[in-house]
Amino acid sequence: MKKIIRKQYSERTISHTTNVIKEEIKTWSTRPLNMRDSVSYFDGLYVKLRRDTVEIFYSDCYVC
Repeated sequence: MKKIIRKQYSERTISHTTNVIKEEIKTWSTRPLNMRDSVSYFDGLYVKLRRDTVEIFYSDCYVC
């Protein structure tokens, strides 16, 4: 987790967050679908960038 979002969370915090949203995810994933539901696909990429300087930094890039 620390490598992905550059923040560190304790195992207890991650476990608590997972337990809080687990039931909502189950409810959402088992809901009945309408005949005309739209689908959107989002993806992301973490890349090295250099802008106007020699400094290189990491930035996220989202694609829809």
